[in-house]
Amino acid sequence: MEGDNVTLRCINKETSSTPTADFYKNGILIKKGFTGNMVIHNVSKSHEGLYKCRSGAGESPASPLTVTGDVKLESPALPVTEGETVTLRCRNQRNPFYLQADFYKDGNHINSSSTGELIIHSVSKSDEGLYKCISGAGESAVKQLLVKGETV
Repeated sequence: MEGDNVTLRCINKETSSTPTADFYKNGILIKKGFTGNMVIHNVSKSHEGLYKCRSGAGESPASPLTVTGDVKLESPALPVTEGETVTLRCRNQRNPFYLQADFYKDGNHINSSSTGELIIHSVSKSDEGLYKCISGAGESAVKQLLVKGETV
């Protein structure tokens, strides 16, 4: 999760030792001649990628590092139908009682909410876009809102 410390270890499978190794992220050298555990402090989304190490004993397979945040944007199943009322909820995973949130559509601030909810009454095609929310715990991933025509 965002803010945690992540430890990367390069271990020789045959000897169970920790060799001097070079660490790579997405194929780019990030630490040269490092012995022991490499710690990434206060991990964030910018740390996501494929990590591997290389020593005299060989090269490890690349392992993905995925970082999740404390804030999630909950939306209804998509697509929604024109005319429906749609509620987007901003949830803080670590503190569910923290409800204050700001909502963004296509990168532009559209609403501040003390309840952590954005209610769109009579949704239309003009409401389609990429939504995210920001609360005291951080920022949610972007979610796309799709609107289909009203069924007759």
